Amino acid sequence: MHRIESEYLVKEPIPKQVKSEEQYTPIRSRPLRWYYFGADPKRLGELDIALGDWGVSSWATKHLTETIQPVALRAPEVLIRAPWDTKADMWNLGAVIFEVYRAVRLFDGRVAPDGHYEVKEHLAEIVDIFGPFPKAFLKKGDATIQDLFEDEGKIKDAKPMGRPPLESDVILPGLDQATRDVFVSFLRDIMKINPAERPIPEELAKHPWLDPKVRW
Repeated sequence: MHRIESEYLVKEPIPKQVKSEEQYTPIRSRPLRWYYFGADPKRLGELDIALGDWGVSSWATKHLTETIQPVALRAPEVLIRAPWDTKADMWNLGAVIFEVYRAVRLFDGRVAPDGHYEVKEHLAEIVDIFGPFPKAFLKKGDATIQDLFEDEGKIKDAKPMGRPPLESDVILPGLDQATRDVFVSFLRDIMKINPAERPIPEELAKHPWLDPKVRW
């Protein structure tokens, strides 16, 4: 970290940004391995970390972009191009917590045979785990996205994915049933498809899974 501060950030200073500016200035993306290991290329293989960034972040009251969040973590309202607010962060939190625990993503939207991304597949994966999209919520989205859905809120022509339920030992291995149940209850609370149904932070803090007195 010292070398990043004393070398990288000297050459690549952080742009100053204020909320009143019409545009924002991103920091140029570049690998930082050299600053960790210096001139010893033999140690590059020791680096096993993931770096996150704020490249698609935005203020809730002043949108820098409408397409926020990393693709695999995008909330339903972002995917259907409906209005979004801070409730999108709740969905993001649930997806990240699952990914940190399992080291795999809950959704990826990849389509065979080449594994390219399609929003229709991403939406189908969400429906497969969390159920149909509510009609009233879908009406807030883009018309072209609405056309992907049947009247019941499921994706047209989507084939059954055959995945076990979220509560299963296959999806959440290594946990006893009681722990799985309360953890899944937490995920289902913050990953409601309709953002209006997601809890606010004060409500979320009262969930049993976050009870500091209980060791799950």
